[in-house]
Amino acid sequence: MARFGLLRRGGVGGRSNKNLDIRFDELGDALDKLGAAGGELVSQVMQPIAENLVFEVQEVFEKEGAVAGNPAWPRFWWERDGLPRPSGRRWQGNPKLLQDSGNLAGSITAHWEAPIAEAFTNVPYAGYHVSQRPRKKIPLRDFTQIDFDRALDETLELVLAQLEANSQR
Repeated sequence: MARFGLLRRGGVGGRSNKNLDIRFDELGDALDKLGAAGGELVSQVMQPIAENLVFEVQEVFEKEGAVAGNPAWPRFWWERDGLPRPSGRRWQGNPKLLQDSGNLAGSITAHWEAPIAEAFTNVPYAGYHVSQRPRKKIPLRDFTQIDFDRALDETLELVLAQLEANSQR
C-alpha cells in the first residue's frame, strides 16, 4: 500500500491534511485480470483476422491487382506485345493473371498464432511476383497489396464484437 499526503495551506477554510491510500495489491490483481482478458481476446480474434486477410488477398487475385486505388496488373506478355494468344491447354478459356494453373491463388491460407495473423503461401515462386527487385521478364504483380484500410476497419470490428461478446459472459 502507498500513502500520499495532500496538504492545503492557508486560504479560505484554513489548513487541511488529506491522505490518499492506494492499495497496489488490489490494483495489481485488477491489472492481472485485465491482462488475462486481453490475452484471451487476442487468442479469440487471431483466426478470424487471418481468414479476413485471406479474403483480402483473394480479392486482389480476383480484381487482378486493382484494389485500394492500385492500378491493375500488367497484362499477359502476348497482350502487351500485341501478339495472338498462344495455343495450348494453359491458355484456354479466359485465363486470369497469376491464376492460369490455380496453384498460387489456391495456396493462400490463413495462419495464426497469437499475436500474429497472416495470409500465407508455401508456393516457392510466389516471391518472384511480389519482389521489389529490378525486373526483366516477370512484371510486378503484388498480390499482397490488399486494401489495408478496409482490413484494419474489419479487424477493429472483429475485436470490438469479441469484446462485446466477452462482456456478455
